[in-house]
Amino acid sequence: MVKGRVKPKPHSIEEDAPYIFGQGLRMSHEVLVFNPFREGERGRVRLRVASTLRHRARVTFEIPAGLDTVLTCRPVDLAPGACDTVTFLLSRPNLPMTGHETGVEIYPYVNGKKCDKPLLFKHFNTNNQ
Repeated sequence: MVKGRVKPKPHSIEEDAPYIFGQGLRMSHEVLVFNPFREGERGRVRLRVASTLRHRARVTFEIPAGLDTVLTCRPVDLAPGACDTVTFLLSRPNLPMTGHETGVEIYPYVNGKKCDKPLLFKHFNTNNQ
């Protein structure tokens, strides 16, 4: 038996959010994948976001028309060098999406400035698995 205290080591921004999107924004995923779920349920994906800026950053996401009525996400305010979690909620299990294999681009914005790289949204519903 080993006795002692375990002290968790804080993760670096690079570990928590390895993908660079531009404008000082890093995220834990490049692709948001929603797996099938039943009517009446909600799909949920959590994403780590981090700022490498030296000032506060407000992160928002531009969700394309048509998807903006079923996919929601709240803006997040980040302190300099901080990480936080953003939750994307999907309210419909079966979306009439075409091109689901390639996905839909969702652009993040930092303090109102569009990032260089989009986040890719993919949803596999019961009709197009």
